Amino acid sequence: MSPAEIGGRVAISVRREASRVAWAARRSAWHRDDLARLLALDDPLVRDAASDLGAGAVADAQARLARHLLTRPRRWPITPHDREPLACAIRSRFPAAAADARRRADRIVAGRFDLLGYRGLPADPGDGVDWHRDPVHGRTAPRLFWSQVPFLTDACGDHKIVWELNRLALVACARKLLIFVNTVVARGAPWASVKATN
Repeated sequence: MSPAEIGGRVAISVRREASRVAWAARRSAWHRDDLARLLALDDPLVRDAASDLGAGAVADAQARLARHLLTRPRRWPITPHDREPLACAIRSRFPAAAADARRRADRIVAGRFDLLGYRGLPADPGDGVDWHRDPVHGRTAPRLFWSQVPFLTDACGDHKIVWELNRLALVACARKLLIFVNTVVARGAPWASVKATN
């Protein structure tokens, strides 16, 4: 190894260990109060939402942020304004698409999901999603700092399945359903749960 490569590897190891120590000392947690300082204040609705958050008016902030997201310039291929024309186009070319999307979302809400070709994998609705668990082999990786997880051992299960679960492919399934429905009810299920009501 060259001195430059040795130096690079040492620097990576030092950064990794510093991150591990920081992780062990202070676990991250979601705090609603932190949201206001993270918002980009370049839009009046977002500025007002940040003010609402600062005043503790969370419902008002949510309404303003929702309005902002519905009216801001397009950043993704499918915007709320495109939903109905897209749904009509999909229904005309693929008549079973809406029923298929609803069936898949219902299975997710019921605690069953498909992943990497495996069908009907279980998720315990009472406990929520275990993001460290390989549901195919029934094994759970230890909750350690990432560099300490022995992900290539059988004890952790198949890391590709765990990684795929964490890519949130199930959210895409729920999003497909949202293209076809007008009203969505979030239910107390383990996944990003949606069920068509129309």
